[in-house]
Amino acid sequence: MKSVLAAIMPVLMLASPVAARPAVAQPAPGCDRSCLLDTVHDVLLGLEAHDAAKLAFTKDALVYENGHKTDLKDGIWHDATIITGRSTFVSPIDHQAVFLGMVRRRDGGTALYFLRLKLDGRKISEMEELVAGPKDLLYNPAGVEIPKPMWSDVLPPEERVSSSELRRIANLYFQSVEDHNPKIVPFHPDCNRTENGTLTTNTNKPGVITSDSCDIGVTKFGWIPHVRERRFPLTDPARGIVVGISRLDVEPGLQSNNGPKADHPFSFVIYEIFKIVDGKILNIECFMITPDGHPTVWPLKR
Repeated sequence: MKSVLAAIMPVLMLASPVAARPAVAQPAPGCDRSCLLDTVHDVLLGLEAHDAAKLAFTKDALVYENGHKTDLKDGIWHDATIITGRSTFVSPIDHQAVFLGMVRRRDGGTALYFLRLKLDGRKISEMEELVAGPKDLLYNPAGVEIPKPMWSDVLPPEERVSSSELRRIANLYFQSVEDHNPKIVPFHPDCNRTENGTLTTNTNKPGVITSDSCDIGVTKFGWIPHVRERRFPLTDPARGIVVGISRLDVEPGLQSNNGPKADHPFSFVIYEIFKIVDGKILNIECFMITPDGHPTVWPLKR
């Protein structure tokens, strides 16, 4: 009997339900630095061709332009022709990529273009665009045509801080704008700020909200009572990069002599790239618009 059981045991084991386990679903392949850069490139190719059909999106992807949902058929996806002044930032840990540059329109005009992507595996789950034009404050496309070398400079290990520290420092800047208090921010002695392509520190250009330094500039934002909807979707500790997004409220009657004038409340939507070296803010590149209809910039809950 033992010899018979021994002979049929392999067959019984093969037929056993325990042995025939269902296949376990494998997680979607991740998107490394090269993959993120390729995805940004594919989006820009689609933008220039006015065709998003080749892009891969998740089923519930969020796609917004200037605070409004878009189907990537109208707006800048209808008008764009050539993209210049390219700067790209990626973070495989955050699954995020950010692009900023200048877009030429079909009518010969220009626009500043900011793109943020979040990927789930190799599919786009979030796509956020900001398009600033001549009607927006401090608009100067020439100021972003030449990418700043510092954005891609890799910092020596001793000058880097963690992702959490990058976010904390960027949030201190937003808080300082709301409180009009530069003392809480670690500014680098050589800090500069550019807004919509216009340098607004260490300059005396007529008609520009200027200051001698980044910290003095904060004291001139008395017309901004709130900085809300703050987000910090992308960090790159090796390069000292953190992306910050927020909404700045403006209230009539709170304007300083060099602030925007209005007879009704409104908001700026702000997209900023911070370069942080040795724990200090060295540079701030700001894109901003005043969106129509005061929408929530981005769904805070999915």
